[in-house]
Amino acid sequence: MPNETTLSQQNIEEAKSAVTTYMATCEGLFNRLQTIMNNLVPQDFSGQAANGYQAFFQQITPTLTANIFHPGTSLPYKIQTMLDMTQDALLLQADPQLGQQNSQAVGGS
Repeated sequence: MPNETTLSQQNIEEAKSAVTTYMATCEGLFNRLQTIMNNLVPQDFSGQAANGYQAFFQQITPTLTANIFHPGTSLPYKIQTMLDMTQDALLLQADPQLGQQNSQAVGGS
C-alpha cells in the first residue's frame, strides 16, 4: 500500500511560521552586519582597503535585501505567498464532506 500524505492546516501554519522566522533572522543578521560596517569603517578601518570594503558592501546591499528578506521580491516572501495560496485553495475552500464522499466512492473509509 502506498504511503499517504495528508496536508493539514497545521502543516501550512508550521511552514509559514518557519518562513517568517527565517526572514526575521536574516533581516536581524543583515542589520547587525550593517551596524558593524557602519561602525568599523569610520572608527577602526581607513584607507583604500576600507573604502573598497565599504563600496563592496554598499553594492551588494540591494541584492541581499531583495533576495533574502524584502517583501515582494525575496524567495522566502514568494514561498510565504505560495503557502497562503495553497492554504486558501486546498484547505479553506475545500468541502470536507465532498472529500469524504469521494473517499467512500473509491472504497476508502
